[in-house]
Amino acid sequence: IENGPCISVDDVIITRDLQPDAANAGTDQSFCNDSSAVLNAITPTNNGTGEWDIISGGAQLSDISDPQANITNISGGENIFVWTVRSQYGACIATSDTTVILRDVAPDPANAGTDRGICDSAEIFLDGNQVPAGGTGLWTVLSGGSALTDPNDPKTRVTGLTYGINQFRWEITSQYGICSGSSDIVEITRDEAPDPSFAGADQS
Repeated sequence: IENGPCISVDDVIITRDLQPDAANAGTDQSFCNDSSAVLNAITPTNNGTGEWDIISGGAQLSDISDPQANITNISGGENIFVWTVRSQYGACIATSDTTVILRDVAPDPANAGTDRGICDSAEIFLDGNQVPAGGTGLWTVLSGGSALTDPNDPKTRVTGLTYGINQFRWEITSQYGICSGSSDIVEITRDEAPDPSFAGADQS
């Protein structure tokens, strides 16, 4: 703009940005015990950039801008990662997608306790090992006739034992059922007390 001897100059820059394809964080993954994995997002198109963020769970990422970043120290349970794609100059709409990494943890092997024998009593407390956090334990009557107060309690009370051998199975499964479970069997033998011994009357 000129006004006599006065001149005013200004520039404007028009930047044409390109919209990248919608973010794709890749397929969900699930596994037993492993604490590391590789993410599998789709590389952004049209010179776009991507960035990972952890929205639940816990892990360490090798490079938050790498669509195939390595992750380590993954927490047990559900870990949710979000992959956000932005255009080169930030003028186009950003898009996001999530992927879930599910890490199951193998429980300790099931231990139903030692076999036992009891005399006459029709009830007893079982002695299975404790179930780890998130796992599930379940007693099942395999033989004999009895009732379980709480089939999920490792130390449950049993009533109505029949005479002879009573078999019980203690089974432990992992929280998400991905890791293999295990089971163990205990035998409780109920014996019948004989009549009191009587040697007869004294003789003289």
